[in-house]
Amino acid sequence: MTRVAVVATGGTIASTASAGGVVASRAAADLLESTHVTDIDVETVDLMTVGSYRMNLGHIRLISDAVADLLARETDPIDGIVITHGTDTTEETAVLLDLVHDDPRPVVLTGAQRASDAADGDGPRNLAVPFLSQRPRAPAVSVC
Repeated sequence: MTRVAVVATGGTIASTASAGGVVASRAAADLLESTHVTDIDVETVDLMTVGSYRMNLGHIRLISDAVADLLARETDPIDGIVITHGTDTTEETAVLLDLVHDDPRPVVLTGAQRASDAADGDGPRNLAVPFLSQRPRAPAVSVC
């Protein structure tokens, strides 16, 4: 069975409406519940809950290090990684990962334009799509 790690970093995909606005607050396991992904073993990693407009190079480096650690792990190896990420800085994270990623297993970043509790939220669909790209191998680092 395919084993994929989902690394949650925040962003609109993990956000819910509050009195103060939309805030990143949902954990990876919560996000996965609405995707109805089956026949894939999923490991969740709640790395951070940061709005991507607030993400800096330190956050991006932390994501890169987490990816490297997950891929280097010999116990419970994984077949690929899906990173939930805010769309403001997805490309910066993708560029760094592409520069340092030296493993054939796919790393896919995904996000959303609408909060996870919005009636027309796009997060569940956007999170489900990378799992499909784990089957025929996606390019090493991609944005979905």
